[in-house]
Amino acid sequence: MRAIRTRKPKVMKLDGTEYTVFRVGDLAEQVGRSAVTVSYWRRNGVLPPSPFQVLRGAGFDHFFTADMIRVVEKAVEANSGGRGGGITDSAAFYDEVRAGWEALGFEVEPRE
Repeated sequence: MRAIRTRKPKVMKLDGTEYTVFRVGDLAEQVGRSAVTVSYWRRNGVLPPSPFQVLRGAGFDHFFTADMIRVVEKAVEANSGGRGGGITDSAAFYDEVRAGWEALGFEVEPRE
């Protein structure tokens, strides 16, 4: 796994604990996709909502810890045709990411 490169990580609190979080673009770079693709996944229920969200304009900006990004990276590798390939089973991808994030201690809504 590569080190996560970022312009500037952010520190956010969740349930009284501080976490260093990264932006969608950082997650996208780590998994070899564009930020537009990752945002599409989020809007269309392919990627679970992050517990780290900030209301901005008409929607939310989502942020991810380094461990959450690693979970997504593994799920992309398992559920696509390799770097750059599309997600072959969006339900399996969502469930794998959800299970990984829950194993890290974050609550995630089941897929609708």
